[in-house]
Amino acid sequence: MQIYSVQNQQTLRFNNCKTVLNIIRDNQATPISRADIAKETFMSPTSITRITADLIDLGIVKQAETFSKGVGRRATQLRIVNDAVLSLGLFIDKDFLRMCVIDCMGKVLDKACFCLEDRDYEPEEIIQLAKGLYDEMCTKGSFDSKKVKVLGIGCVGNIDNKSGYVFFAPQMGWKKIDLKYMAEEAFKMPIYIDNDLKMALIGTTYNSDEMKESDVAIVTIGVGVGVSVMYNGKLVRGISNAAGEVGHTVFKPNGRLCVCGRMGCLASYLTEVGMVEICKSKGYRVKSFKDIVEAYNNGEDWAIKEIDAFTSNIATFLGNMIYTYNTKYLLVIGSIIENYQFIYDLSFSKIKDIIHDNLYSDVIIKRVSNPYSAAMGAAYTAQNIYIENMIRTYINNHTL
Repeated sequence: MQIYSVQNQQTLRFNNCKTVLNIIRDNQATPISRADIAKETFMSPTSITRITADLIDLGIVKQAETFSKGVGRRATQLRIVNDAVLSLGLFIDKDFLRMCVIDCMGKVLDKACFCLEDRDYEPEEIIQLAKGLYDEMCTKGSFDSKKVKVLGIGCVGNIDNKSGYVFFAPQMGWKKIDLKYMAEEAFKMPIYIDNDLKMALIGTTYNSDEMKESDVAIVTIGVGVGVSVMYNGKLVRGISNAAGEVGHTVFKPNGRLCVCGRMGCLASYLTEVGMVEICKSKGYRVKSFKDIVEAYNNGEDWAIKEIDAFTSNIATFLGNMIYTYNTKYLLVIGSIIENYQFIYDLSFSKIKDIIHDNLYSDVIIKRVSNPYSAAMGAAYTAQNIYIENMIRTYINNHTL
């Protein structure tokens, strides 16, 4: 049975403010007025005037130049104050720390990267390295650091997005870490933490008119393997925010030992480390995934055979994701996909033969290369939460 709830005055006012703000933000390319918003929302002009006054008072929206659509009086254009709230985004991966700053339109104002050594890092060390990276960005002067109000973090692993608690991040060797507390102590600003791939999905779609309100799945193949999904622009999280954590589903029963401690996980077969370990176990002298690729490019039979098996496994995995989630878009990212075009091409060429024709013709598969997508998504998500809290506090203080 569906449960209905009655909205009180404050909740209704809050939701209306969010709706109007999103309409103004989505219509920055063409002039939009209060009258235009009233027509689009079916709210009264008086209500729209009151709502926009709230947003202007908050400093998020401003009145710009007047414009005419050819009939009647000239209207006043409403625009977002781009630098009202700047947001910092951080992506924590096994190999890199990637950071960016975005404005209220999601534009990246600056970005930076720090290469991690091939060793385990304590979470406190990672946070301090990230703080140092941010301090370096601030000295460049490409943005006003005083306007950076919130930090969003996309971290590998199973994350409680409500508390910022890291249950486990096998790539980092972390278990039961209160990462939010550590980040708050270092950065002295509100912190939002979520799974990196969920943030990468948001970071890849939030500025895309074709995808941001669509059904989209994003798959990563590289240091780790996983999937994140949204339907109608809404993330699918699951009860433990673990929806899409397919990297630790069993790919081969009683198979290879995974870094998570289980046997036969998908991550042991469809990652750079997994591929290297497989080749080592067969007696091939390789130290990195690059060694396998080099042998393949040199025409060595063993490498050709292993790459063929590897790309067949990728194709099977992607086909399974098409069947499982049935989204309009399937985006493929990750270090292997971004660094080795031929791996993607070989894998893509095999998908058609393993799924039904109607599913293959309906889905749009795209290779995406944006190493900062998780940082961008984390910054964007954190910024929205911060602005929503601003609106909520303002309304609570201005409602009779």
